[in-house]
Amino acid sequence: MGWVARDEDGRLTPAIFISLAGITNVLSRVYFAGTKFRDLPTQVSDRIVAQTAGRVAAHELGHYLLQLTGHPRKGLMRRQFLPRDLVDSSPGPFLLTASESVLLRREVMTLARAQVSTR
Repeated sequence: MGWVARDEDGRLTPAIFISLAGITNVLSRVYFAGTKFRDLPTQVSDRIVAQTAGRVAAHELGHYLLQLTGHPRKGLMRRQFLPRDLVDSSPGPFLLTASESVLLRREVMTLARAQVSTR
C-alpha cells in the first residue's frame, strides 16, 4: 500500500509513496460494522480510506526516519496489517515499540536541529 524510494546506493530517501488503489483494494475485502466496505456511505468509506492512508504513511515515514529496511513482528513497523485493524479506530496495532520510539525521537530532534542551524 506504500513504499519509500531508495537512492542509487539503496539508501532510503525522503520520498514516500502511498497507493490509494492498493488501499481501496485491501479495504474492498473488509466489513465495517457488519457492512461490506463498498456498500458503506461515502462519508464513512472516505474516513476509513483517510485513516488507512495515514496509517500507511506513518509506517513508511517510520522506515525513512528509522532507516529501517526490515520489519519487526508487531506494532506500526510490522510487515502486514490485518484489514480489520485498518478500519478499527483503535491505534493499538499502530504504536511504535519502546526502542523504535526512542530512535524516532532522536532522529526527529536531529532533523529539527539541522533545520535551526541552516537558518
